[in-house]
Amino acid sequence: MAVTFESADYNDFDPDTLLPGQAAVFSANDPTSPDGKGLNVAFDKGNVKRLLTYDDLASLGVWAQHFCASGEYDASTGKPTIANPSTSCIYFVPVGDGVWTKWIYQGGSWVKIGSTDDITLVTTGMIEDGAVTDAKLSQPLRDSLSQSPFKTSNFVDDLDLHTIGLSAFKSDCKHLPVAGQYGVCLALNMSTSWVWQIALMTETGGMYIRRRINTKPWSDWVQL
Repeated sequence: MAVTFESADYNDFDPDTLLPGQAAVFSANDPTSPDGKGLNVAFDKGNVKRLLTYDDLASLGVWAQHFCASGEYDASTGKPTIANPSTSCIYFVPVGDGVWTKWIYQGGSWVKIGSTDDITLVTTGMIEDGAVTDAKLSQPLRDSLSQSPFKTSNFVDDLDLHTIGLSAFKSDCKHLPVAGQYGVCLALNMSTSWVWQIALMTETGGMYIRRRINTKPWSDWVQL
């Protein structure tokens, strides 16, 4: 059964008029919402809180995570096969021995952004039976948290599709700053709409930067 809430402009809203349990939908001008729209609920008289939506999280650059189960990925290619995937979610695909590859869905295709080869997934059962102790867990966890942003074994085929994290590239990769060279590329983004890339070339040692804003094409590479 559908529930309908009254909708109004935020500028016309008086929180003291809501009774506990009542909700107010704002159609425009909510200052706490990226698009000016929001849903607020009263818990007590004058105590009104805005509910954060999934779209709000995506616009703020907060990535969801999904661990793919059997049937949600292609075992031969390792790519997820989830229908209507989110562009603000990291999908983990198991490859064995506690290792998962990480994928995002960008530009209508799947992009591999790395793996958890440095991180062992620990279950409560492993802790209870003594297979994992605090001493064993502590150092690898600290190492993975401190090193994972700066270490990669993942190679990309097209830098235009690399939108988050650190990846390496070979000489045949597309859209390189300098054709025919190896190197690494660090991609930083804000909600997948504003993306910056910093590329470090192996042979020449040069450093290059470029950006992409919303649906505009990538800017030209600029050497620093």
